[in-house]
Amino acid sequence: MDTKTEEIFSCAPYNILSGVPIFSNSLKDHDLRPISSTEDIISSKKRSHYLHRADAHFLLPINKNAILLDVRAMCEGVTIPISNFCKQVYAVNSKFLPTKLLEVRIKQDKISNIIPLVSNLDALPFKDNVFDCIFFDGMTEWGNNTEKLEFNVLQELRRVLKFDGILYYSGWNKIHLHHSNVKLFLFLFNLCSIPLRFFIHKNIRYYTPIHLMSVLKIAGFTNIQLYTCSSHDSQIKLMAPFDLYYKNNKFKEIFCCEFYKNLSRLFIPFTLSKYISPATCVIASCSDKAKVASRIINILYKTNLIDSINNYYAIVYNNRYSDDLPTNYCVYSKSTHRFVFFIKIARTSTCQQFLINEYKNLMNVWDKIKGNKFLSSMVPRVIFNGCVDNCHLMVINHFNCTQTPVEFNWKRIKRYADILSHVLSPKFRFISYLVIKRWFLSIENVIIQAIDFIVEFQKITQSSKCISLEEYLSIMQDTCYIKYCHNKEMLGTINNSFDIIKSTLNSDDLQTKFHYCSRHGDFNFCNLLTKNKNLVAVIDFEHYENEGSPFFDFGSLLLTYFLMYYKLYYNMKNFSILEYAKSTQWINLYNKMSNYYCLQKGYRISLTKVMHILVGIEQQIMIYPRYRNPNSFPMFGEESLRLINQIKL
Repeated sequence: MDTKTEEIFSCAPYNILSGVPIFSNSLKDHDLRPISSTEDIISSKKRSHYLHRADAHFLLPINKNAILLDVRAMCEGVTIPISNFCKQVYAVNSKFLPTKLLEVRIKQDKISNIIPLVSNLDALPFKDNVFDCIFFDGMTEWGNNTEKLEFNVLQELRRVLKFDGILYYSGWNKIHLHHSNVKLFLFLFNLCSIPLRFFIHKNIRYYTPIHLMSVLKIAGFTNIQLYTCSSHDSQIKLMAPFDLYYKNNKFKEIFCCEFYKNLSRLFIPFTLSKYISPATCVIASCSDKAKVASRIINILYKTNLIDSINNYYAIVYNNRYSDDLPTNYCVYSKSTHRFVFFIKIARTSTCQQFLINEYKNLMNVWDKIKGNKFLSSMVPRVIFNGCVDNCHLMVINHFNCTQTPVEFNWKRIKRYADILSHVLSPKFRFISYLVIKRWFLSIENVIIQAIDFIVEFQKITQSSKCISLEEYLSIMQDTCYIKYCHNKEMLGTINNSFDIIKSTLNSDDLQTKFHYCSRHGDFNFCNLLTKNKNLVAVIDFEHYENEGSPFFDFGSLLLTYFLMYYKLYYNMKNFSILEYAKSTQWINLYNKMSNYYCLQKGYRISLTKVMHILVGIEQQIMIYPRYRNPNSFPMFGEESLRLINQIKL
């Protein structure tokens, strides 16, 4: 420990074991024995994606100069992720083993601003008022005399926290329900288990949101802000203040459509939803004068994007947890009662490149669509992109709408109906027809509007380069041979695809000419935002290409989720993809939409018979950045292309 570090401690360690300072004399001998294989354990362990555990810290009023204390620190907790965004982290745990594992990982990752140590939580070895922020995991095992020890720990945390410092508490909600994916028997089990949580796990403290608030008040904390969190505080999908959560209609419409439906199916009043969310998080301070505006709000204020730090809420809104991908935030205005910004924040340096690439793509798109009101109203506009307070972020305008529903089969209802129709009687298949027909009726208008977007976008961005389909097939064939020269199985499937195309089309079809144009690159329902069953926005231009064929975006729109659900639920020997396409009436939808697309583009209708195969080949030769796994695309791979070849239109 250097001189500056020693200034924070109030006493010297009792012992230093394997490089870890021990400030507790109450640990048993077996807790302190050296672990010779620790480095081997860490080295052999596959690095998991855990940087998302620090996503919530942008809600806290800290900055790059902050000194933090992580209580109950561990190897894959919040310690390492949060160290990227602050000056120093003191990682304390009452047990030696997790602290030693953390210490080894710190050395391997060459992190210099984390100090791991072992100490009793109710007797921390620090001076008074030294930390800007304390992270406290509420799932601490307290042992005997729980309530008294719990109060002592909270008092101790308040002692070492600065007068304007912040406590961030997170933990399971005592009366939580796992209602994001409703299964009746699991829901009933979960409901029955709530009373048990008041009697079992006596060594671990669970809280209801109201009880947690009262405990912190008794311990002397003020400015207490409650946040409800799903699915959990360590992997946040949605985290918002109690004041806003399911109380505001805009919030309910945009973020909670599926969640609201699940609650209504369980006959739970919507107003009670915030009290039964999976996790509860709290931001509290020692003084009423402490500034509690979140880090992300302060950054927006510094960049002159907002005029006041007290007039906005920040909300965590995630769906991707890879280290190389950004975390997402939304900003809500209290005065206009609307969401005004959508923000992507880089977790790593690789992720910074991700945001830079998407920023360049969006600027390129806007240069081309400038002046076109139809396209301009649907493409995100970059308001800010850059690094502020050691955080790289991209701010775009927020579309007050929701993602397009993508359930082709309505969970398991249709799947079971299709299985029963093969095993028992074809009569069961009528359930599938009814389910998928209802889905088609709800989504067909969105698909037509999406095709209109594609056609207009391609018209605006088309290049002067014109090529025949026959020439394009020859170019793709050469590219496939170069890329898959060592993969005979893939080359065989690709050759089969080319044979099907050439045998299906006549010489006039092969001479069809088209212009290269810009393409979205990931044009599927996940990236289409809707409101009242109308297309409002097209997002995520991270895979945008300045020049490519006009077929890929259209094929991606109709094939991506169709293939994904087939491979997940229906890929059985007695149920081919062609049967699936017919039984779900997808084949009718595809024929209708491909005809519409060809008419809009002025192509020969006969191209619709092979367009899906053409798109399948294009997917195999797409080039993606290192942070994006090609196998995450349902159309990618030999199996997917083989399935596409089997669809006869």
